[in-house]
Amino acid sequence: MDFVASFIKRNLKSLVALMVVPALVIGFFGLIFGEGVRDVSVVVVNHDQGVDIGMGKMLFSEEFLNLLDIKVFKLVYEKDRKKAMELVFQGKANAIIYIPENFTEEMLLKMQDPTYNLSSRIEVKVDRSNPVVGGVIMQNILNSFMNMIAQRSGSSSPLPFDLEGIIENQEVNFADFLIGNIIILFVFIIMFLSTSATFIREVNGKFLDNISPSFILVTHLFTFFIVGLIQAILVYLVAVPLFSMNIQGQYLWSFATVALNIGMAVCLGLLIAVLAKNMEKVIPFLGFNILSIFFGNVIVPIEAMPEWLRVIAYLFPPFYSIQAYRISMFKSLGFEYIWPYLLVIVVITGLAKLVTWIKLSKEWR
Repeated sequence: MDFVASFIKRNLKSLVALMVVPALVIGFFGLIFGEGVRDVSVVVVNHDQGVDIGMGKMLFSEEFLNLLDIKVFKLVYEKDRKKAMELVFQGKANAIIYIPENFTEEMLLKMQDPTYNLSSRIEVKVDRSNPVVGGVIMQNILNSFMNMIAQRSGSSSPLPFDLEGIIENQEVNFADFLIGNIIILFVFIIMFLSTSATFIREVNGKFLDNISPSFILVTHLFTFFIVGLIQAILVYLVAVPLFSMNIQGQYLWSFATVALNIGMAVCLGLLIAVLAKNMEKVIPFLGFNILSIFFGNVIVPIEAMPEWLRVIAYLFPPFYSIQAYRISMFKSLGFEYIWPYLLVIVVITGLAKLVTWIKLSKEWR
């Protein structure tokens, strides 16, 4: 127990920073990007004349524009279509929405007679130099138009498709998908690096002399596992409200995945430190883990890779954690669907722990 107390005392500042700093980084990231794309400048040229219904004019164009998300769009109204286009070309606006004069009249005719051939259509011109913003604009415009038609037709969709998605109780947004993946990878890399760095510092400071290999292994793994759990909890406490993340799936299995991910990172970090013996040799392994951003199915979907390159994804340990997390959190599926990924994580963790113990036993005789 004296060794454990002295170990914690020597590394107390590092351990506290390890728990707190990731949550602060996620918090700072959330303050900047937490609400997603917003205040996008869009020019509206509305020439719709509407239809006189006796008690006033019916304007489908106004209904459509009122359904646009005011957090996403910052609408600027112009009468001249050419001037509106110039604003987009000059970079002063991100898109133009042009609504023709007889839009409402044509929509009414189409609703009365589905075979009617529309001659008037809303035109949307988007600046595609920023594909992320352009995608958000098009998605919101289509959603608004579909909602308007749905309200008028009394059905959830005017098209012969079920557009509700395949997941019954989940609407996965950008933050759920990306931030959840980043947290899994971020926690993995931080725990891997901190475990390696601490062990090497302990060895170089000769603090581990005359300590049994089993005690060294247990002390490091247990300490950093607990620190990693606290770190993950703090990160989620910050990320969930800032990014409005949905925590509605099989959250117990999701948390179990996060815990196993931490255990795997700690064991691999300790193994690499024991084999490398100095931080210069640890850096290449850290770089390998950073490549998980591209090969771990974090940002780049594995389906976007050539088939021969997809095999490489299976070499990155965080890949299995991210897959299990997605299935349990976003699809609300339990152990029977994620156990193959959890099994791989457990096997990697067990092998890393075994090899580390064997290596320590040989060198600490």
